[in-house]
Amino acid sequence: MPCLYLPHAAATPATVKEDWPKAPPSDLPALSQDELIAKAQQLFAAMPPELINEATLTLMARIACICGDSHAALELGRRAASIKPKLRAFQPALLAFSLAADDASAVQLEAEIGKLGLELTGEVLIMQS
Repeated sequence: MPCLYLPHAAATPATVKEDWPKAPPSDLPALSQDELIAKAQQLFAAMPPELINEATLTLMARIACICGDSHAALELGRRAASIKPKLRAFQPALLAFSLAADDASAVQLEAEIGKLGLELTGEVLIMQS
């Protein structure tokens, strides 16, 4: 079972290489994917708005995609793009629409992405296959 483990927040890149544990401490419980998703959603809900950035929103869009919620993935992607437009913010919604065979929404999203000055490339589409 996967286990979420993060090193101490004060660790710097120089100390992580030397101090990074080879495995999580044995006293940490192993969590299922559903439990990890629930924990991530709890942390996101508790985050102060000033700490929510593009990367956080993109991560939550990926989680929404895993949960099969294409519309939540899209809304989170839009919020992320309003901070800093990046194609990666919309990738989870595109994937979720593809998995749901929702071609109409995917085409609408492609147009929205184009209006932001971002462009879908063959490389992005190939990565999803």
